Amino acid sequence: MGLRFLAGALNVPFMVTRSLLGSSIPQYNDMIKVIDDPYTSKPIALVPAATPDVAIVHVNRADILGNAQFLGFSANSENIARAAERTIITCEEIVSTDEIRKSSCLTVIPQYAVDAVVEVPFGSHPWNMPYAYAYDLPFHMEMMDRISSEEGFKSWLEEWAFGCEDHEAYCEKVGIDRLRRLTDIETKFCCSIVD
Repeated sequence: MGLRFLAGALNVPFMVTRSLLGSSIPQYNDMIKVIDDPYTSKPIALVPAATPDVAIVHVNRADILGNAQFLGFSANSENIARAAERTIITCEEIVSTDEIRKSSCLTVIPQYAVDAVVEVPFGSHPWNMPYAYAYDLPFHMEMMDRISSEEGFKSWLEEWAFGCEDHEAYCEKVGIDRLRRLTDIETKFCCSIVD
């Protein structure tokens, strides 16, 4: 998928890869084409560009123009944002453009690739957000257990997605104290690296 999003971000129809050649995946996925490399005549696999209609990407911070910054690993989000027809940035906090400019090298998604910005603290929960809060492993394990069947997945969605009026209600349901503890854990971890 990383190569497919890269192709979409580059506005090319496909990307080449050798990694799929050692597997049976091309036999079961008609979207993967194996051809002879025109330069070496050796086999090479092609994967089609992924171009989603909408991408929703959560970052540490962004300005109101859409300049989005990660303080940790971006997980290919910059290519997903560029490959999509429309991109919505959700962020832990909206900061001033001057603040973004102070560390412009962290801006991996520029404003020209963004259509909307929404401040959503704890928007990555139960996953972590580097330098903001830790991964909520107990919550995630319980979620994975519940969504292991179609019925369980629907039940979990009803309770945690549709059953919450908005994101604030979701955070209250998770527990503000629990979210603060996750923030404290991440803060202690980050400070110990610096010290």
